[in-house]
Amino acid sequence: NSVTNSLKNYIRGILEEHYEQSILGDINGDSLVNIQDIILLVNVILNGQTDSTSDINSDGFVNILDVVQIVNIILN
Repeated sequence: NSVTNSLKNYIRGILEEHYEQSILGDINGDSLVNIQDIILLVNVILNGQTDSTSDINSDGFVNILDVVQIVNIILN
């Protein structure tokens, strides 16, 4: 029935959103943490954008400390 399908789609959307956000440092959502994420994050910082997925260290700011955190993720 349509209510059941709507509920399934709603739950699927929540789960997919949670999964996408579960890889710390994966700014571009490709399931990898690499130089592409660093470049994207630097562009976010230079353009003055704010996005909770870009705040890697969860300090409430998107800045060079988040870039350092991604570098540490890649190196470890």
